[in-house]
Amino acid sequence: MRILALDHGTVRIGVALSDSLRILASPREFLPAEPFAELVEKLKALIRTEEVELILIGLPRNLDGTYGEAAAKVRAFAAVLRQRLPDL
Repeated sequence: MRILALDHGTVRIGVALSDSLRILASPREFLPAEPFAELVEKLKALIRTEEVELILIGLPRNLDGTYGEAAAKVRAFAAVLRQRLPDL
């Protein structure tokens, strides 16, 4: 089983996928962030074909280590994604 890592952006989503031993992650082609329904379908297909068991989403911090507006957007994205991908 693999881990899918996402780097949330307003225009595109960065994607990386671990190897089956979960030791190394390799970058994949980014996915457009909009339309959201298409993003979800592409993620579902990737999860199915690559046997993804866990999704990690990067949470950005400000330079002083605090969480700001960007982190709030990522948390909202993760909450919606959790509802659309309930099997993970």
